[in-house]
Amino acid sequence: KNMWSPFVAFALLILILFIVARANSHVEIAQQGGIRSRYNKIFSYLYNLHHCQLGIETKSYVTFNYDDGRSKRSFTLNYNFDTLTIKCKIVYYDDTKFANGKVLEWHIMDNDRMSLSHEQYQLEKMKKDLAALP
Repeated sequence: KNMWSPFVAFALLILILFIVARANSHVEIAQQGGIRSRYNKIFSYLYNLHHCQLGIETKSYVTFNYDDGRSKRSFTLNYNFDTLTIKCKIVYYDDTKFANGKVLEWHIMDNDRMSLSHEQYQLEKMKKDLAALP
């Protein structure tokens, strides 16, 4: 009757599977104490940065806002599908030729057997990348 029905049903199925997988991911990280506990080295580093304030915190999503008068940085930590994605968007206040709106990104995958040392590795990489900013 309606040729779109199978496509709509398939799209709905995919959407439902995505929502269920996302919910399972949230429950998984919540059982480990959330991002604050599971990825404590990275959380503590950002939490203790001078000029940095905790914004939003759920078990699977955290934001930090950094403002030193020269630049504003927005950090997001998002745990999804066994991976912690850390993003930092940088905006400079002056009109120099820096790439405003630049986004740095780091990933920590839980399926890595060495995820704790991988967290330390990514933290060191993150510190190096941030130190290299103008």
